Amino acid sequence: ASIAGRAFISLVRQPLGFDPGNVLTVGVSPPMRGGASVQDAYLRVIEAVSRVRGVETVGATASLPRIRENAEAPVYAPGTRDIVASQVLALPGYFRVARIPVVAGRSYTIDEVRAGAPVAVVSQRAAQALFDTQDPLGKSFLDDGGKAFTVVGVVADIRQRVERESEALVYT
Repeated sequence: ASIAGRAFISLVRQPLGFDPGNVLTVGVSPPMRGGASVQDAYLRVIEAVSRVRGVETVGATASLPRIRENAEAPVYAPGTRDIVASQVLALPGYFRVARIPVVAGRSYTIDEVRAGAPVAVVSQRAAQALFDTQDPLGKSFLDDGGKAFTVVGVVADIRQRVERESEALVYT
């Protein structure tokens, strides 16, 4: 029991790559107006919440670490059908809220999301899996639907689950 207890404590103390402290998470289903897209509805919610007094920053993701499995869709190595990463849907502000460090480049902006710009942020592990030792900024990859995304930033690796190593993730 002592060995199992020490192993559990060691596992829980492993760095996650993000900081969940002082973060409020809320599941929302925004009301749809007219022909608005789901993305537009979520952007309206983010903008409204960001105006609430006392709120420092707002972001959104479809896959909260430690809550929901991350894989939204597979991502392929350029020129192959080899799956090397998983796609995570996240809106601007997510990296700031979760305190996931941007280690190169930048995050995408609300204006880019609204315009449908095919930009992405990749984790360090995904950058290596997709582009080996090349600088990933400005490089492209394909998602499961064949859509090409251009990398505008690289973020630190996170552990989606405490019991697993960090995974190669791309955020779109």
